[in-house]
Amino acid sequence: MNELKNNFTSLIDKTIKSYSKIDNDTGVKLHGVKGIEKFKSKIGNDVIEFMKFSREKAVLRLTSTKIKGKITSENNLKQVRSFCENNKFTKSQIETVVTIFNEANKNNFIVEVTVAK
Repeated sequence: MNELKNNFTSLIDKTIKSYSKIDNDTGVKLHGVKGIEKFKSKIGNDVIEFMKFSREKAVLRLTSTKIKGKITSENNLKQVRSFCENNKFTKSQIETVVTIFNEANKNNFIVEVTVAK
């Protein structure tokens, strides 16, 4: 349980840094990190509570009103590149999305980039 707690805390820190990087690289303001920090707090306070919570939340959604369509870390690289091209992402932005999706796949969670509703 301690290993789970420590690994997820590190992953959440990386997620917060990634949010900031996406915001800076794309110029698109993402939702604040308060929800992620709350999620991190749940992990730190009670691993059992986190395990219950994690069964309810498996997807990290990154949204923007400037995005057209939707892509997730479950899509293949060709689909990701097509989505990025359709949304006129720069090379740096595409690399950021691919990096975040790879991290999600390695750590068994889903990242979704989609239009804000």
